[in-house]
Formats: sequence, structure tokens, C-alpha cells
Amino acid sequence: MEKDNYFVREQECTDIFNKLGPVYNACTDENHPVVFRTKDDFKAGMSIMAICVRIFEQIKVFAFQLMSNHIHLVISGNEQDIMDFFNYFKDRLNHYLNKRVDLSGFCLKLFAIEDLTYFRNAIVYVNRNGFVVYNNVTPFSYPWGTSAYFFQPLFCRYVRMCGKAIGNVKIRQLMHTKNADSHKDIQLADGYVH
Repeated sequence: MEKDNYFVREQECTDIFNKLGPVYNACTDENHPVVFRTKDDFKAGMSIMAICVRIFEQIKVFAFQLMSNHIHLVISGNEQDIMDFFNYFKDRLNHYLNKRVDLSGFCLKLFAIEDLTYFRNAIVYVNRNGFVVYNNVTPFSYPWGTSAYFFQPLFCRYVRMCGKAIGNVKIRQLMHTKNADSHKDIQLADGYVH
């Protein structure tokens, strides 16, 4: 009986994956110069990413990590929408960084995810990235991506309880535009969107 339930649940997962549309394992070049130099840069990157995901409703981000000089994403949507999302993210990040980092080579590469096994492995790969680079974190404690939220209901509850709306002033400071004002309800905790 238990074995049958496993196969039923796996088939349900496969069916859900098959309905997602195009899914990609995406990354920027790991040889790029450092983009996120300070904790404040990482906080801004997290918030800008969250706001951009909200703006581009036609894409869905399942996992991401900001590393000092590159990013990783597991993302779904059509290729053009994903590239528009990333280019907008890069443009907003460039404005925030006040062009002190050359982002001209900060380009997103997409690798199609064709099945549920690769999808799961890509999420694991992305979420363990900070742990591989920094020996003072675990895959569940690296703060600059989604890994801290996977299987962490207590942390998610903390953010919901302690968070406060970002508001228009902070959004404009981060995004350097009024175009994101409709997303002023996004919650901040510890100075950035989680």
C-alpha cells in the first residue's frame, strides 16, 4: 500500500512538472568580476530580484542564489520573457550599484530542464551553492537566495510576523523608478525582501 502511494505521488509531481511549460536551469558566468561586494549589495540584490519577479508575473522562479560574482536560477516561462526579466533585473541592479560595476558581461545562460529528475537536481544544485563556497553556512542558512526557505516553516513564519511593507520610498531607492510602486506591499525583514 505504501509503495503504491509513492508511485501515485510521483506521478502527480510529474504531471505538475509537465504542466509548467518551459523550465530552465539558468546562470551567469562564474568568471564575472564581483558584483555584490557588501552585505548591503546582497540585500539590495535580494530585494530587486523579488520586485522584478513580481513585475514579470509571466515567469516563475523556483530557486535562486546570489553569489558574489554570479547568480543561479531555476526559472520557468518562455525564453523571451525570461530574458526580459533578467535584463530588467540587471538594469535595475546597475542603477542601484550606480554603475560602479561593469555589468555588460553579466549575461544569463539558459539550459532547458526536460524532466522532473533534472528539475529536482537543479533546485538542489542552486540551493547548495552558497554552502559550497562559504564554509560558515549550510545549504539552509545561506541568506542570499531561496535555500533558507526550503523546509524552514519557522523562518518563514518569522519573516511574516516581523516583516513590514517595503513602501514606495524604499522601492524607488532600490529600483530608481516609479514603475514598481504597485508592489509596495512586499514584506521586508532585516532590511531586505525575503
